[in-house]
Amino acid sequence: MYYKSFDRKVNLNTEWNLSMFFKKFFNVTIVILFIAQSRCSREEEVSREKKSDVLRKNPEKTSVDRVKDDMKYLVSLNGRKSFTADSLKTAEFLKKFMQTMEMIPFKNDFMIKYSDSRGTEQNVFGCLNPVSEKFVLVGAHFDHLGKSGNHLFPGADDNASGVSAVMEIIRLLNSSKEKLNVCFIFFSGEEMGLKGSKAFVKENESLVKKTKLMINLDMVGREFFGIIMKKSSPMGIGIITDGISKNVEKTITTNCEKNMLSPILLGESLIRSFGADYYYDSIPFNKKGIPTIFFSTGLHKDYHAESDTIDKINFDKIVATAKAVTDIIRNLQNH
Repeated sequence: MYYKSFDRKVNLNTEWNLSMFFKKFFNVTIVILFIAQSRCSREEEVSREKKSDVLRKNPEKTSVDRVKDDMKYLVSLNGRKSFTADSLKTAEFLKKFMQTMEMIPFKNDFMIKYSDSRGTEQNVFGCLNPVSEKFVLVGAHFDHLGKSGNHLFPGADDNASGVSAVMEIIRLLNSSKEKLNVCFIFFSGEEMGLKGSKAFVKENESLVKKTKLMINLDMVGREFFGIIMKKSSPMGIGIITDGISKNVEKTITTNCEKNMLSPILLGESLIRSFGADYYYDSIPFNKKGIPTIFFSTGLHKDYHAESDTIDKINFDKIVATAKAVTDIIRNLQNH
C-alpha cells in the first residue's frame, strides 16, 4: 500500500512514535477500521489434469506450507524495488510460476512492459483460459522499497503477503476442472505511485474493456489494526468496494465468514469523502468504471519499516483470504 504522507524512507533514524501515528493518521485509521465458447474438449480436460498435478506432486504440502515457501523467497529479494535487478528477478519468478501452472499469456508473453524516465518495468499477467469474453481480474503488487544504504526493507506484509495469496488462489482454481474466466496480474511500481496499475489500464485497452471485476490484495497478513486500537482481531480483514451490488457484498461476507474471516465492508466513495491520502492498485480501475474489491488488513507500526518481517505474518490468515477469494470467484461465475 502506498501513502504519500507516510513514507518511512524520509528519515530512517527517527524512532517510531505511536502517539504521533495516532495524531497524524487518525482519519485514515478510522476509515480503514470499517473496512473487501462453452465446451470442454478432451484436450482441455487433459490440460486441467496436468494443472491439478501441480498440487498432487507434493500432497504433503499444505496451503500454509506453499504460502510460507513463496513468502520466504519473496522477502529474500532485497526489498524488490522497482526499476532494479531485484524487481526483474521477482517478475521472472512470477512468470515461471505462471508457466508452471500452464496459464495463458497475453500476446505470447507473461511480461507486460511499460517505461518511464527511470527505465523499463514489467507487470506479470496471465489467464486460466484464453480470453474470449469478460473476466475477473485478481491482482497484487510485488514491489516494495528495496534498500537505502545499510537499511533493507523486506516488505513481508507489504506486499509479499498479497502476492503469496494470489499465487495460492491460482493453485486452488487450477486444481479443479472448472473453466473459469479469470486472469491474474502482479503489478510493479505501486510504491512509486501506482505506476504499474496505471500503465496497465492506460496501455492495454483491449484487456481493460474485458475486465468485469477487479479484486486487489495488498497487505493481508497481519492483525486487523489490533496494535493501534488495543483490540484483538486476528482474523479481521477490511474490504473496500466500489461499484459492487448488495448481492455481491453478501457473497463476499458469506464466503469470508465461511473461511473464518471477520470482514468489514466499506464503500470506496465513503473513504474518499474523508480525504484519506493513500492509494492502491484498484483505483485506476475504479476510474474506468470497473467494479473493484480491495482486501487489506490495514496499517501497522511496521509499515514501510525494516521490521516488516516474515516472523510477524499470520500464514493461516493469508490462506483463509486466498480461499475466501477463490470461493467468491466461483460463486460469482456460477450464478
